[in-house]
Amino acid sequence: MWETLVTKNAAFVNTVFITAYDKDYINCILEKNLYVPQKQNFSDKYFCMEIALPEGNQQIRSTLLLKELTKLSQKGLITACKENDFQQSFMAISMYVERYLLSLRDVKRFLNTFCASYLPIQHEVYFEDVLMISLLRFARKELYDLIKSLECFDDPDNKSENVYVLKLKENIKFKDDYDAMRVLFPTRSNGNLKSLNEKGQKHIYWKRSFNTYFYNLEYTSFNQEDINKLLESNITDADIRSLAPSWKERKIEVDIKDFLVKIENYQNSQNQLKAYLKLCMICYRYTINREIFFLASRYLYYYQWSNLQKKFKFSSKDDYKQYVKDILMSEADINATSYYLHYLLLYQLSEMNIEEKDCVFTNNELKDICLERLKLGVKQLDEGGISASDVLYLGWACLQDANPSDLGQEGFVIMKESKEIIKDSIISTPKKYLYQAVDFIQKETGKIQFEVKQSSQLRDIFTTDELQNIIKEIDSQGNNTLEDACNFWSKYLDYCITQKTMNLLMDYKGDSNKVEKYNYKQYRKILEGETI
Repeated sequence: MWETLVTKNAAFVNTVFITAYDKDYINCILEKNLYVPQKQNFSDKYFCMEIALPEGNQQIRSTLLLKELTKLSQKGLITACKENDFQQSFMAISMYVERYLLSLRDVKRFLNTFCASYLPIQHEVYFEDVLMISLLRFARKELYDLIKSLECFDDPDNKSENVYVLKLKENIKFKDDYDAMRVLFPTRSNGNLKSLNEKGQKHIYWKRSFNTYFYNLEYTSFNQEDINKLLESNITDADIRSLAPSWKERKIEVDIKDFLVKIENYQNSQNQLKAYLKLCMICYRYTINREIFFLASRYLYYYQWSNLQKKFKFSSKDDYKQYVKDILMSEADINATSYYLHYLLLYQLSEMNIEEKDCVFTNNELKDICLERLKLGVKQLDEGGISASDVLYLGWACLQDANPSDLGQEGFVIMKESKEIIKDSIISTPKKYLYQAVDFIQKETGKIQFEVKQSSQLRDIFTTDELQNIIKEIDSQGNNTLEDACNFWSKYLDYCITQKTMNLLMDYKGDSNKVEKYNYKQYRKILEGETI
């Protein structure tokens, strides 16, 4: 159209046409349809004088992007970081905005794609990391794909490292963009690499956070919601128990450990440390992660006493001992530390290299704490404060001795006094221990499996013969429901001896839908081969 306009009006006297156009683009289009002599552009036929436009002010583009992002923050769309924080982060990488966004049109297009990817996951990532990787995706798609496929990293499958480390510059295809990649990922020469490998969670270079930056809402890793729940004040064992199934399903137990490692140094007061140690002790139970166990256990020994005393202002070792005892006792949430205490005492009783002078509590002092907790727990059970399952865990923590090589598969012996306390509790309040203790699952056709809750703890505390004797001592006269429960348990324990397990798999050809949960009269009929 422009050549027609120029041709038809070229005869105007004293008329100068000023035309702005993309010379390379216009010539490329025309060359596809017209013959153009070599080394000659078709546009030269019409334009006799070219004026190169001056280079635009690059800061205009970065300023516009920052302005638009600030608007999003003010509208409440960006909530993961404060306006001043993301502005400061933005300024640190503004040079890359100017490098990769070459026009104001690019800025607007980039803003749309950035918002679509960042806003839904903003609490799970770092703003500056998303901004930089988004710039590469926009302007260097091939490089972005290489990063995504782990082609830019040195030994990405190294399981001893938690972070992705960049290859040397000479081994990277896009050498001109190496400085941009270094903003996102460390190199072997990075003097801070050890620290990043321990506390780099949520950054793009952290292996278990990496996919979050590429798959947006498809990720299943540890997220801000998990963090918020873990950091709730006065979190209890029951709270963590309700979260644990989701952790297991998403396989984020190691992320829980990483998070606890990361926040350890941020505990700056005695109250903060107390909440942190209790959280570690509970999380150990539901992740079975040994590193979490030792995160808490290091505070049960005086190896770092001088630092602890200085940082948390403990007046003496006695002061500190009482402080830790209060955590272990956990009277308001007594089952929070039971699982941990079992393994702490097992570790201290069986570890030959631990010297008593280094222990906050001697073996006997730990045993006394466990026994004291059990007595308190039985009292709370009588008052309706905790369940019989909780009491079994309290008793399970009361170890008399531990030596895996000499004491069989379990490697520990429960205190006799603990067994007597639980026995007396079962006989005096049998309903709490027996009535809702056995559930069932329909297995393959013709099979039904009974499952005893806390069967592991029950088996570790009592032998099957001991349990049978306890059942015989229960006075069920005049209580038909209790009598049915005791009769079932007597028969059930006979089968347990035969099958050498407390979770029995039985033949059953009836309709399992007719079997009522905790109906021990029906349960016994199934044991006897009857159909309900």
